[in-house]
This record gives sequence, structure tokens and C-alpha cells, in this order.
Amino acid sequence: SSSSSSSSSSLNLGGASAYAAPMLCPCCNSLVSRDAEDGMLIRCNAGLKCPAQRIARASHFVSKKALDIRGLAEKQIEKLFETNAIERTSDIFTLEERFYNRNEEKLPPVWARYEKPSQKKKYEFTKNALNMFAAINDVKTNGVQLAKFIYALGIPFVGEATAKELAKTYKSLEKFKQAALRYHEIGSSIDESDDDDDGNLSLEAVEGVGDIVAKSIANFWSEPNNANEVKRILDNGVQILPVGHASSSSSSSSSSSSSSSLNLGGASAYAAPMLCPCCNSLVSRDAEDGMLIRCNAGLKCPAQRIARASHFVSKKALDIRGLAEKQIEKLFETNAIERTSDIFTLEERFYNRNEEKLPPVWARYEKPSQKKKYEFTKNALNMFAAINDVKTNGVQLAKFIYALGIPFVGEATAKELAKTYKSLEKFKQAALRYHEIGSSIDESDDDDDGNLSLEAVEGVGDIVAKSIANFWSEPNNANEVKRILDNGVQILPVGHASSSSSSSSSSSS
Repeated sequence: SSSSSSSSSSLNLGGASAYAAPMLCPCCNSLVSRDAEDGMLIRCNAGLKCPAQRIARASHFVSKKALDIRGLAEKQIEKLFETNAIERTSDIFTLEERFYNRNEEKLPPVWARYEKPSQKKKYEFTKNALNMFAAINDVKTNGVQLAKFIYALGIPFVGEATAKELAKTYKSLEKFKQAALRYHEIGSSIDESDDDDDGNLSLEAVEGVGDIVAKSIANFWSEPNNANEVKRILDNGVQILPVGHASSSSSSSSSSSSSSSLNLGGASAYAAPMLCPCCNSLVSRDAEDGMLIRCNAGLKCPAQRIARASHFVSKKALDIRGLAEKQIEKLFETNAIERTSDIFTLEERFYNRNEEKLPPVWARYEKPSQKKKYEFTKNALNMFAAINDVKTNGVQLAKFIYALGIPFVGEATAKELAKTYKSLEKFKQAALRYHEIGSSIDESDDDDDGNLSLEAVEGVGDIVAKSIANFWSEPNNANEVKRILDNGVQILPVGHASSSSSSSSSSSS
């Protein structure tokens, strides 16, 4: 029945809510898209063509945990772009040369020079500018550890720990790049047993690298703009040290960390917001992907509640026909629901409302022809029927796990989790164990798959495991899942197809 219902028109609940996701990047006006693994993340598709992304990449590249170019904080990087001193990350490493070679018609920006030089030079550089040149030259002279360089590239989901494992495995940037390009072409089908050299290992064979991280790495290196930019950085004098060789700057970093940053002026228009534009809660940078900004309010944020509910009922999740994102937004906007679990008591609450608190206008006829106080529209009745179908037919565990909207848990990972744990409760308990003690469980002692650590599940690396553990350890999430189940949603035994899914295969033929 789902194939026929999918072609039916969605409920007409009115205009879009104020929380509708943007279709264009606010910085460069390029199209945006939802993240394939985390449907609540919106990404600009322009890559390095987007000014905001270029600034974010450069800021991350020179940050303390990456190349640690002292004094070049995010505001200073923004100012370098704003004054056209640089156009990309690689330009940082030729900054001094280009500043000295400028002519009187194209002087360096005002923050870098004295307006009235006392010497005979055409212009003199300020102490801050000279310190910046020295810090950049230090990096070029001392070299960079491979792990720090990999982390500095800003590949989504590649944190410090993963970067160290990649450096330890491949031992050179070129071998790392080739492994990524192999994965992009043929996936993880390489037989690891035939590889005597770690440099030939598939990405997924590296400790802490699951399918999501591997795909992210492969996508990074297969993008010509990224590969070309890395080449420019190396051509401009940055040297990568042999694995195991410490740069001289790393030993002195503790003393240099106390030095003051350069004062290059005010913040750029591309500065990341400090507050969520929807709920005014504080935001923070993602620990693994420093270019992502997340609202810290969780389900207290209206935009996040709407995104969670929209994902939960979407076609790849519970597939409640007709309930598209705009309709979910309207349910929240008209106070018909306050959270995802309210969807499954919607009919009951609408019928029990009194004349002082009628259902919203889109759900009822203003002038009923029957003796009832109000009659529901056909669209509203269809919505009630679709919700009841899900409650009657039940939901496969894999679809329910995917519907939860746990960051980085896509359809394939949800299926593996369902196949391993076979019940939602065992999956939850594995997540809570990981949250408490990590992946230190000895898998060899576990006869029951339900006791396996999260990282032992196919396609689950440390990033995905942490995301799952964080989800279940948050009381608001666990309580919301309980409310959904209490409101009539039943999870089917693994291997049992719901009547709706079986009918969909016949209807599709």
C-alpha cells in the first residue's frame, strides 16, 4: 500500500513554519542539502567555493590542535580573508613574500604596516605582522607531524585520535591519499589478508574508522579542489615529517602557548554565531568536525524537535504517508503537538478537545453539517488513519533505530545494529555500557551478540559509537522513546516483516 500512498498528495496544513530549513547557503547562495547520515544537518554544496567554508578550513588548519601557528586565531584568519590578504589556506604560507613584493598601488592591509614609516622603506611592517611571518616560517622550518597534518585537513569526522591511527597505519600522506582513492573506487572489498604492507590496508581496517568515516575520507580526496589545495600547501613550503620524528616546535609549544595573539582588527561577517537563531541557546563546535556548529539545547530547541519529528515519520523511517516536513512544522506551529510522541495520540486528543480549545482550523470544517460540534476534514481523517496503520502493523527494529535520528546512524548502520542486538532494550543497554566504560569489553567472552560492545558491530567506529552512547545517556531522549512506545508504537521481532512492508513489495510490482 505504501507505493500507492506515496503518490498521494500530502496533507495541506497551511504555510511553512518559521523553522523551515534554508534552501540556499546564507553566505554564498549555493544550494544546500541535508547530510546523508545525519538528516538534521544542513550542508552548503559549494565546498571551497564558499567563502565561509574557506575561512573555516583555514582557521582549523592553523589551530592549536592542528599546525598551531601561534597568534593566528579565527578572527585573525577572517581579517586576512576580509582584506584580501589571502584567498585560500595555502596562501598563508606565501604571505610574507607577497606582502614584501607589493607595490605602492597595492599596499598590504593597514593592520600590517605603519602608515608613516620612519625609515627609507616604502612601508614598514608592524610588530604583529612580523611576528605572524615568523610564526608561519617556524612551521615551514620545523616541519609538521603527519597526524597533525591529517587532522588539520578538516576532513569531516576525522578527529585527533583517528588522525593518529591513520598516520600510524599509512606512514605517509601519499599512501593515505591512495588508500582513500582506492576506497572511493571499489569500497572496502580489498582482502586485507593479502596485504603485507599496512600502507595497502583498506581504510575500514584502520582502528576507529567505520564506513561513515571511510566514506568521508574518500569523498575528501576524490574532490579535485581539496587535492589541489593540499598540493599547493606542500609546494608553498610546508614539510611533513617522517612518522616518529617530533618537530622542534612541538617541544617548545608549551612555552609559546602563553604568548598573546595578533591583534588584526574586528571580526568578519562570517563569524560563527554564539547563539542558536531559533532558541537563543549557546552553540558549540562539533568535537570531531570543527566546521559544524550545533545548538546545545537538544529537544528543548523548537527547530530540533521539528527536525526530529520530521525525520521520525519520513519515508525511510516510519513512513507515515502524507506527513511531510511542512505538515510537521504546521502541527508544531498550531500547538497540535509539542514532541514526536504526541503524533501517536493526535486523534484521541483532537476528539477530546472542547469548544474552548478546538483543533486547528486546517483539521476541521468551520460549519459542520452534522450534529457534531465539529467535523474533521478528509485530510485530517487520512492522517489519523496513517498514524493508526503504523501502530497496528508495527515497526521493524532497524527502521525504528534509524528513525531515532541518532547522528551518523544511517540505514545500513541501523540494520547492523538491529541484526546484532535484536531488541531495542539490548541496543540501549550496549549504548549505556559504552558510555560508562567505552569499548574495553572483551568480545571473546561474549557468547551472546546482545552483549557485544558497540564498536564490534559492523560499520560502527568510535565516532558512531560515541554518538549512540551520547544519545541514550541523555534522559530527554530516553524518556521520549519511552513515550513513543507507551503511545502505541510496537517494535516487531527481528526477521518479522510488518504487514505494511509486505504489501509494499506486492504493490510495487
